[in-house]
Amino acid sequence: MLGSRFATRVYSFASGVTGYWPDLSFNPSLEQMARLAASVDGLTELDLN
Repeated sequence: MLGSRFATRVYSFASGVTGYWPDLSFNPSLEQMARLAASVDGLTELDLN
């Protein structure tokens, strides 16, 4: 058993980004969303679809 797994879609990180990037006036890039996802403790998988 590998233990608990926690996954989400990358586009979950496209909403409400003004709290993380207050000066962002456009949708975040895929790289920005992936970097934000990497900062989430316990996130084990990221769905890029």
